[in-house]
Amino acid sequence: MKVEKTTVSSGTSTSVAGPVKSAARALDLLDEIATHGPGTQLQLSTRLSIPKSSLHALLKTMTERGWLQTDPTGSVYQLGIHSLVVS
Repeated sequence: MKVEKTTVSSGTSTSVAGPVKSAARALDLLDEIATHGPGTQLQLSTRLSIPKSSLHALLKTMTERGWLQTDPTGSVYQLGIHSLVVS
């Protein structure tokens, strides 16, 4: 996924604005599970090319907030009720 960067000017300083990495990863994760189905942390890490350590925190937060849920074993992640209500 290629993201265009735009130049934002505020007052006297100019900066380059791009995507917020954690937000982009969260949305990529939701898109991946919606498109290709549930997966374990290792499977999702591989499919998204996200380090397992980074993905762990993201999975935990998104599960706690209802965007994802796990199977009864707690190892397979799928879309949660919040994702289904929004869609």
